[in-house]
Amino acid sequence: VAGNTANTEFEFLTGSSMAFLPDGSVPYQQYIDDSTDSMASHLKEMGYKTIAMHPYNAGGWERDIAYPYLGFDTFYSLKNFRNVSKVREYVDDDSCVDRIIQEFKKSKEPCFIFNVTMQNHSPYTAEYDNFTPDITVEGSDSFQLSTYLSLVKLSDAALGRLLEYFSQVEE
Repeated sequence: VAGNTANTEFEFLTGSSMAFLPDGSVPYQQYIDDSTDSMASHLKEMGYKTIAMHPYNAGGWERDIAYPYLGFDTFYSLKNFRNVSKVREYVDDDSCVDRIIQEFKKSKEPCFIFNVTMQNHSPYTAEYDNFTPDITVEGSDSFQLSTYLSLVKLSDAALGRLLEYFSQVEE
């Protein structure tokens, strides 16, 4: 079960632990209301272009408000993802990889691209016309487990494609 994605983002980007905040806190909504030191703000100071991507609603967890305070120059949300493919009802990881590569290629300066994908988001209980789970676990007939693992397999392939692209990039 997920850990409130925005909270894991907050910990990753700032190096701050949720352990020091009250239970139920969502820093993006409660504490990020001014410039906040983060990986993005530090890299921005070093001359990097900073891009956040999340192919879902911009206002979710108030990312549209928090990301600029964390030092992101640009935030691409679902409305900025056009002509994409979907798995289930979400923009797929392959489309995110395409966008990362596109943004990297057009950047004149070094860039930090922070991408929070949606392809593997729960629920794992529904069936879809555009996705058929193809991973099973011996001794289990759990549709949810099969769905989750099949989605992870797709993510692994997309990550492999991203790594292959960057293995060919000089810097």
